[in-house]
Amino acid sequence: MRIVHAVSNVAGLPVAFAEAQRRAGHRAAAVVYESPYYKDVRAVDLGRLLDGNRISRKLRRARVVAWAAHNFDVFHFHYYTTFMPNQEDLQLLKTLGKKVVFHLHGCDIRDPRRVRTEHAISACAECTIECLTPVKLRMQTTLDRFADAVIVSTPDLLEFVPDAQYIPNPIDPRSWNDLRESNGLELRTSGEYVIVHAPTNREIKGTRHIEAAVDQLRSEGLAVRLQLLEGLTQDKLHHACLEADLVIDQVLIGWFGLFALEMMALGKPVLAYIREDLQHAGSEVPIASASPENLARTIRRLLTSSTEREELSRRGPAYIQSVHNLDRINEQVMDIYRAIGAP
Repeated sequence: MRIVHAVSNVAGLPVAFAEAQRRAGHRAAAVVYESPYYKDVRAVDLGRLLDGNRISRKLRRARVVAWAAHNFDVFHFHYYTTFMPNQEDLQLLKTLGKKVVFHLHGCDIRDPRRVRTEHAISACAECTIECLTPVKLRMQTTLDRFADAVIVSTPDLLEFVPDAQYIPNPIDPRSWNDLRESNGLELRTSGEYVIVHAPTNREIKGTRHIEAAVDQLRSEGLAVRLQLLEGLTQDKLHHACLEADLVIDQVLIGWFGLFALEMMALGKPVLAYIREDLQHAGSEVPIASASPENLARTIRRLLTSSTEREELSRRGPAYIQSVHNLDRINEQVMDIYRAIGAP
């Protein structure tokens, strides 16, 4: 198959999928805007291709669409953005017989008005970013008209697009196996414990609640330090996590993100808030769940119980290999392409 992943480099996933598809013998490319967190030479930097004034950008954008239409049959869009402003290229792509897949990852489809009404704990209740853009507001109509398939990367998003297919986020466990084994990771059972938290957005990740919980525990005499990791490249971030005794991903959204997967692959005990109505989907996940209401209590239990942390650490890598392995997840995606008749 001939597949292009575009245009938002969400957590490096477009690059990862394109790489896995090339390994499987397909012609695949990631044409994405470069992310400050996920810079990868394997991707085509769309921002660089479009660099210029308003008129030249418009011409260059048209050339990119023409090039992509000539070279690819499956257009796998991550997030709701496409090559053209306001998704103006979708009609052309469908006219040309291209297969269009939308892969939704969170704020591109999550309706904050509904979330605030239906869920007592949510990132939407604390987030100050105005995300209800015109493109997002008409997204369901866009999916109905143009999408041959819709994928969501976390199960909570199915409440907004119930006909979508939930495909777990993938990671390649091989590099994590090397990092884990070469560093001989051990968890502290005494001294000052280190908690790592790496928010890309403090409001969405619930950082203030994590800081408050750690401050409470310190005031109660527990020797614990919160290490906030922000603005780091992936390589620096991963090495900064090696000494963590506990990793906290996010405590508001109700599911866990790619960072939690990476830390499980690294053999670290992970804490995140898994919403009660989603716990059936995460019953096998080796993650300790906590909401802001019981966060301090749960952190104390985990840090003072080396047995529980060791069990989470032990189960993490095997779970990643079984459920989130990039090559296995890619096969699920390829099955979707085949089901929609991709050549």
